[in-house]
Amino acid sequence: MQDASSLERDVLLAEASARTGGLRDFGERQFMEPLAILLRSLEQEAHLTGTGRTIARERVLAHLVNRLLYVRDRAENPAIALEKIVQPVFIIGLPRTGTTILHDILAQDPANRVPMTWECMFPSPPPERGSFQSDPRIARCEAVLAPVDAAMPGFRAMHPMGARLSQECVTLMADSFCSPLFHNQFRVPAYQDWMDHADAGPAYAFHCRQLQHFQWHCPGERWVLKTGGHMWGLEYLLKVYPDARIVFTHRDPVKSMTSYASLTTLVRSMSSLQVDGQEIARDWTPRLLHAVNHLRLHLRFVAEKRAAMTTP
Repeated sequence: MQDASSLERDVLLAEASARTGGLRDFGERQFMEPLAILLRSLEQEAHLTGTGRTIARERVLAHLVNRLLYVRDRAENPAIALEKIVQPVFIIGLPRTGTTILHDILAQDPANRVPMTWECMFPSPPPERGSFQSDPRIARCEAVLAPVDAAMPGFRAMHPMGARLSQECVTLMADSFCSPLFHNQFRVPAYQDWMDHADAGPAYAFHCRQLQHFQWHCPGERWVLKTGGHMWGLEYLLKVYPDARIVFTHRDPVKSMTSYASLTTLVRSMSSLQVDGQEIARDWTPRLLHAVNHLRLHLRFVAEKRAAMTTP
């Protein structure tokens, strides 16, 4: 009998396969390295409670199940691969700089297509235009989110959450296990050390496949996407989406970091025996500085390249 609390990679891969009726094709295998690093960091560094271990395990399994279903649906529906992602808009900025509210405001334009929380959580089958507002997965998603409200009653005041609200790319990219989301939810510094300098190319390739999946039967005029996580991988983003348009949000970085440390402290308290807000601030501040400098370097390069292309 398998250990229901196991964080062993092969055990989790087998369980994800069992949950999908025996599917085994996870797509390209580059995600296996960060998955292994994440699981090791969860075991050795996260100070998980019993509940936290269950939360971490279910999060990993959810992402593995999603990968299996994306790959299965694409194999059964080859037309998904023909979808074109044209001039997507990416909102990027430090955490707590208003990216979420800007994303939600832009989502009010019917021409803009944003990933919704429910379809990111339960992506299979690909969403349909006719049932987009009544899909039963909306209720399933709300049922999953309800315990979070009970465990962290102040969370929605800090970060809006709901099945019908827009979701950010940091969640989509967690399906490739290449996302700063994990070190926000759990104390996994060794994993984030890998993430700070990761080759994110495979994750962005899979991200494009996710957008094609959502767009196939439910398109908009343009995609509007967001996450500060793109600061770590802008060069990879622009290889996949060379015509992307970038919106960068600004706020006093001291206020941004203070707010982010507070949010991270709250989120980790749901899963960890030890949560130190000052340690979180000390850990994340140099990481975010590195990410901002990385973003600035590549934005400057892109601006110069595009200016050269338009100069007579």
